Amino acid sequence: MGKLKVILSIALSCMIGTSAFGQGTDTSSQMTYVIKTDYEPKLTSANKVMTAPNIREITSTNPSFEYDLPNFAYKVLPTYHPAKTISLKSEIDEPLFGNYFRLGGTPMYLTTLGEFRVHSVRNKKYNYGVSGSHMSSNAGNPTHADFSDNTLSVMGSKIGNKGELTGKLNYERHVIHYYGYPDSFEFDKVNINQIYNDFNGSALYDRGYNTKKIGSQLGFDFYTFGTHGGRRENDFMGTLKTRIKLPKHQVVDINAAVDYTNIIDTAVQALNRTFIRVSPKYTFRYKKVDIGIGVNTVTTIDTIDNPGAKFQLFPDLEVKHFFVKDRVLGYAEINGDVYKNSNRELVYLNPFMSNNTEIRNTVRAFNFETGIKGVLAKKFDFLIGFQVSADNNLPLFLTDSTPTRSFGVVYDDVTTTAVKTGLGFRHEERLFVQAAGTFYTYKTQNQAEAWQLPAFDADVNVRYTLAEKLNIRFQMYAYGNRFQLDQFSETKEQVELKPMIDLNVMADYRYKKNISFFLNANNVSGTRYQKWYAYPSFGFNLLAGITFSL
Repeated sequence: MGKLKVILSIALSCMIGTSAFGQGTDTSSQMTYVIKTDYEPKLTSANKVMTAPNIREITSTNPSFEYDLPNFAYKVLPTYHPAKTISLKSEIDEPLFGNYFRLGGTPMYLTTLGEFRVHSVRNKKYNYGVSGSHMSSNAGNPTHADFSDNTLSVMGSKIGNKGELTGKLNYERHVIHYYGYPDSFEFDKVNINQIYNDFNGSALYDRGYNTKKIGSQLGFDFYTFGTHGGRRENDFMGTLKTRIKLPKHQVVDINAAVDYTNIIDTAVQALNRTFIRVSPKYTFRYKKVDIGIGVNTVTTIDTIDNPGAKFQLFPDLEVKHFFVKDRVLGYAEINGDVYKNSNRELVYLNPFMSNNTEIRNTVRAFNFETGIKGVLAKKFDFLIGFQVSADNNLPLFLTDSTPTRSFGVVYDDVTTTAVKTGLGFRHEERLFVQAAGTFYTYKTQNQAEAWQLPAFDADVNVRYTLAEKLNIRFQMYAYGNRFQLDQFSETKEQVELKPMIDLNVMADYRYKKNISFFLNANNVSGTRYQKWYAYPSFGFNLLAGITFSL
């Protein structure tokens, strides 16, 4: 018992000491890695390509009033969402009705927008529906920056006496062009276009995982992802989660997954990978401190990257304590993992990636995180945190030497340190403000820089309701400076990308209960920033339309 007290005192002192450091830091940025606290970052930097098997409930989504241009190539996702257990009520777009249709567009960039969702009437035993969307632009400036995003989904759920079964099938088709080439070159669109086809599905059977003393979830996910260049990636994953609730705040979690990936490419050798993951964890409470002790075991079988089976074991330790009951939570955790990088996820981060990118696994050899989050005065929620991670084979986007300036991927061992912050404010149902961000430092082993990774990133969201019919929303996204190597130039010079800021203002007017008009002003400053080197963004643009329900 004496050893346990020593361990707890060290962990909690780390939380308090590190949070004091975070409070003395500028609060305008964000974190690139998967963070297991309730503030979940959603970043589009290269660190975010790492995914561990995860079971997610399948839900229908309400219509969103946010459209950046172009959506697929440039959308910067929000950084954090408040911790549900101790934060203010999250801001949610209010749906008109369950079923809706949306039409919009603008002569600027010849933009067109269409979206719909139709589903069954609410029923205690089943639910089903279909949804789809289309958005496209013919840019003009930048030349050949045309894009087209298309989705079509069907979903359903069935609630039985013992559990709930949900399922979803989804098809996505994205078209972009490699328009980052120098002005001295000319290309026809057909020679620089890229088409991504993504067919995926998932099923989940839940038997009281969060409600019963012994609950479980059984899941299955698959996708087949193809590129215009002849590469196809197929993935099949089965997952099982079991939770056993014991007396006195004790919980035993056992998560397992088997994930098989096959990559077929006409230009290179086929790649087959299998992940077998087993992660048991025991959580208990000791003197108002919640402690989790577990391990994460990963067995990988790879036909190219170190062929043969490889077993790896990582700790999974966490400590949580409410300094103020149900309001201010301190946390610390240490863990590690193996992440399966895939062509699909790399493309969704950087659609201008080349067809013949090498795919390797990333090993999170060490991850430590600590911080404080909570609610103040019933109107404010906050987060102050610190994290350091060491990753082997972290993918970094680097331009290739072809005239089209597509991106390849290089792998390096990178240690990342991050100080992250988050602040939210809500006044009744009229005003909602949320800001978050993180500062980063990177230490690479072989590369001169952590290519394309930002020194900081941040976002600010403000929503204000005028009367009861008009909603105004303001968004600001920012990235710090990034480095890139121009391998197409004769000198192979290193280039520093300037910090970028994207300002957007959106208005939604509720004309009637089932009819709404919207107007979005995107990139208000008109700055043609470069999120990816040599690929300038669209300038100022408008998008207007109508949403109606039946």
